[in-house]
Amino acid sequence: MTESLHRIFDRNVLRIERRLTHPPAKVWRAVTEPAELKHWFPATPSFELVPHAKMTFRFSEDEAEPSVGEVLEVEPPRLFAFSWGGELFRIELRPATFGCLLVFTHTFDDRPKAASYATGWSLCLDALAAALAGGGEVGSWSPELHEAYVMRFGLDYGSAADGVVRFERVYPVPLDKVWSELTESETPAVGGEPPLPTTNGYVPTGPVTAVEPSQLLEYQSGEGRVRFEFAPDPTGVRVTLIDSAPDDPAVSLAAWHVHLESFGKHLQGVDVCPWPERRTEELRQAYAAQLQPR
Repeated sequence: MTESLHRIFDRNVLRIERRLTHPPAKVWRAVTEPAELKHWFPATPSFELVPHAKMTFRFSEDEAEPSVGEVLEVEPPRLFAFSWGGELFRIELRPATFGCLLVFTHTFDDRPKAASYATGWSLCLDALAAALAGGGEVGSWSPELHEAYVMRFGLDYGSAADGVVRFERVYPVPLDKVWSELTESETPAVGGEPPLPTTNGYVPTGPVTAVEPSQLLEYQSGEGRVRFEFAPDPTGVRVTLIDSAPDDPAVSLAAWHVHLESFGKHLQGVDVCPWPERRTEELRQAYAAQLQPR
């Protein structure tokens, strides 16, 4: 994998490199001409290749309102930069003895989406390489690849501030499946016990305090509450977990980290049993060190 994620000026920058055995001029046509873009780009863009020109992006012909962007920089055959939906994209082509090095960057705000973006763009660039070579097999979207990027970019780590533990994860599966798996296909009742898949042996549990099917589930936990929030996402579902008053933030962080990680594997058809106590302790120590005042 050449994919990497960086934080620059409070924005996230996904960077992907591809070594292509083709001269820059050939690759330039593939990344700027509409007839070539259709072989690998995820939408159908319309634009004039001049700085400040408006761009439109359609995913289907019957799309009512296309998304818009702007051509930002054009330096044939070296650089093509543009905006799309408030996010920034750069395609750089660097001459090399083997052909050229393509450097693709995507700048955005929503960090939990980084794994989804990396999965999608890496497959798109694989399709570009195949198209330049005259065709060939390209891999397909998979939860396993998505979760590999989650781990690679550290998107599985939670945070603790003012005594509140928080995790935010995007799972590449439908919302109804995530809700069903976490609630064991039964809508919890306020005042009843929380569904077992939403608990672990490290964080105390109490009665359910709020339920909105497919939107949120909350239950008492010691002096605070554990809250799961669910929101549909173009690539699946976003799950936000908040532990509002943990007895020990490091223990809570470690337990929920393993919990959400195991749940991701469960969604792939791999159940983690027994509970990985050693990994939980390793994470507890890591989080504890991270939370130490400096």
